[in-house]
Amino acid sequence: MRKMRKDERGTLASCKDGRPARTFDKGLGMIQPGKCWGGEMRDLVLIFLLCFASLQAKNITGNWQGTLGEGTDDRIRLVVRIAKEKNAWAATLFSIDQGGDWGADQPLTSITLQGATFKFKVNDQSDFGAFEGTVNQGGDSIVGSWIQGGYRQPITFRRATSKTAWKDPSPHAIRVVTVNTGVKMEFLD
Repeated sequence: MRKMRKDERGTLASCKDGRPARTFDKGLGMIQPGKCWGGEMRDLVLIFLLCFASLQAKNITGNWQGTLGEGTDDRIRLVVRIAKEKNAWAATLFSIDQGGDWGADQPLTSITLQGATFKFKVNDQSDFGAFEGTVNQGGDSIVGSWIQGGYRQPITFRRATSKTAWKDPSPHAIRVVTVNTGVKMEFLD
């Protein structure tokens, strides 16, 4: 409860922050002079909103796509597939313009989402790459930088939908065949 100041007659006059001291009289159904209130309620509402916001963590699961570079010749389209596994993020990266196989993915590491800040690193030691960005309020884009070889390039990943998802021009099926005990081969059709 806030401290109240007394006026020259010794009666409660106002709260420490200058608001008049008052209380709600249930019998009369109206506010009467009395103790300080309102600030505590405002504090409780603020605490509730902060707790609720932390419970409403951003859902970034799904496919995200973005394009590095400008023009037509040096553009590289990237797709990031994000999932939640056992309270941790798991993700893979597809660089669909580098190589002919859209199915060739790279696992990502150091995947973090703190507030709206999203980060990951490429798990391929020969291609050192990383991303740092911010998920927008609506949760449909992540604006940030692709970091590779000491350079930063701007990129915006947008959540892919059935209408906006890039299509594989040469879709294929993957079959896993057991050729010997404990030995399996993967075939692409």
